[in-house]
Amino acid sequence: MPAERTLLASFPLPKKGETQPDDKKLLSLYDTEDYYLIEFHSPKDNRLSNVFIDAFVEALHYLLATKEDEPKPLVTTSAIPKFYSNGLDLEAAMKTDRFFERYLGRLQRSLLEFPWPTIAYVNGHAFAGGFILANSHDFKVQNDKKGWLCMNEIEFDAPLIGQLMSIHAHQYGPVIGRKITMMGHRFTAAEALKDGIIDAAGGWDEVEEIVAKVRNSVGKNSYGQMRMTMFAPVLDHCINYYEEEARDVARQAAARDHQAARIEEVKAKL
Repeated sequence: MPAERTLLASFPLPKKGETQPDDKKLLSLYDTEDYYLIEFHSPKDNRLSNVFIDAFVEALHYLLATKEDEPKPLVTTSAIPKFYSNGLDLEAAMKTDRFFERYLGRLQRSLLEFPWPTIAYVNGHAFAGGFILANSHDFKVQNDKKGWLCMNEIEFDAPLIGQLMSIHAHQYGPVIGRKITMMGHRFTAAEALKDGIIDAAGGWDEVEEIVAKVRNSVGKNSYGQMRMTMFAPVLDHCINYYEEEARDVARQAAARDHQAARIEEVKAKL
């Protein structure tokens, strides 16, 4: 179990003077002695819906607005044991204009620009957008008893463009990036640890060990600057997803033209 904690707020925040019904609260922010904790509780599987993403981004900036002078590492996890997050609400994403900039990109950007160390405790499955969310943290701890990390877009032939790809490939290189994306591998904690995707396999003890290791980095201006510089290409994709999509479409068109020309050269010799 996590350390003794005090509830700071639940999200999305209600309008001033109003009370948010319990069934509308999707995330809760807690304070502990050594770290802040954002806990997801959005049935049934913590889907990254527009409302959930807005609530998450709001929680991050509420923390900065109210605890600026009390920096600590930030841990995120789920109150739903089976799922850390089961990914995007894909139908809603497809219906939302510029979703990958306005919503998912804004969430990734908010984590990559967050000034304090971030730790994802992946205590259940993290599929697709859930894997992207976990990989947008500095450190990852995965439950060693159950749950997979998996980008399963290849199973239903969906493209991975911009930060949907670069958040993995930029961190782990083409070999592990290929295994994550083009193979759609389902990583157990043991496999993810072996491949360097996570920093520890286990539970709250391992989370608190990482908290202790990063405590000296908290509150240093250079911490956030270094992360943003390291992930500059990913941040660019978060902000300019649809420009990258246009480049991707152009690359595919050029590839088709190149292939067609080479095929005609071969046919001419048959």
